[in-house]
Amino acid sequence: MLGRSAVVAATLFIASCATTPSVIPMKETFNPSEFAWSTAKGNSTIVGQAFIKTRGGDVKLAAGNIVRLVPVNAYTTELRVRRTINGEKVGSVDPRLEQYNRTTVADAGGNFEFKELPAGSWYVSCAITWEAANQGDMQQAGGIAYGTATVAKGETKKVVVTRN
Repeated sequence: MLGRSAVVAATLFIASCATTPSVIPMKETFNPSEFAWSTAKGNSTIVGQAFIKTRGGDVKLAAGNIVRLVPVNAYTTELRVRRTINGEKVGSVDPRLEQYNRTTVADAGGNFEFKELPAGSWYVSCAITWEAANQGDMQQAGGIAYGTATVAKGETKKVVVTRN
């Protein structure tokens, strides 16, 4: 028969497992060679607008927010699907990823532009938040708007960055 302290410890362990979201490590390995193409200076451009439409139908623009551009590959696709789309907790993200990110700030209309890009496929994302009333208190609302753009050499591609 288990002692009282063993039962208490087991109960606490089970309770902590039930209430703590599990962190699942990344399956894909960060491979710098899959990012190498994205560092070249090119003549392609990605333009667009970032916004989120609320449940009530209001449009919240990314005015003044950072818009992030990341090259598409197996590693960034896993991050996009698991973290951004599915909202999963993933293990540590390789810090080398940061050097391949490009950023800009959206204007007052949520519009943005990335110039001098090499041809290829890119993920575009932007965090958009606002204050919303909730039972008399103000609460932060919002989320991550995202999109994908593939540009050919010398092409300008327009992308809408929002939530699906």
